[in-house]
Amino acid sequence: MEEKKKKYKTIRPSLFKIEMEYSVYYAVAYDARHALESLPNYESRDLEQLKGVTNLTGGDLRGYVFIASECLGAPGLVDKIKVES
Repeated sequence: MEEKKKKYKTIRPSLFKIEMEYSVYYAVAYDARHALESLPNYESRDLEQLKGVTNLTGGDLRGYVFIASECLGAPGLVDKIKVES
């Protein structure tokens, strides 16, 4: 019987800009959903106020910056390894 080889994918943390109805946040996370869920006091009903989520490559950080705890490690940000089947 032939064994299937597992494929691994590395996901690097990215900076996301989250625009809500009355505020703008910045979050370091693995994807847009992870960025939203990393905001303090996040509740799914907040999606009604969501105006947009942008993956940033640079720019100003005038709002608040949140870093998802899963992305933190010693000495810096940690990549996520995902097993693809």
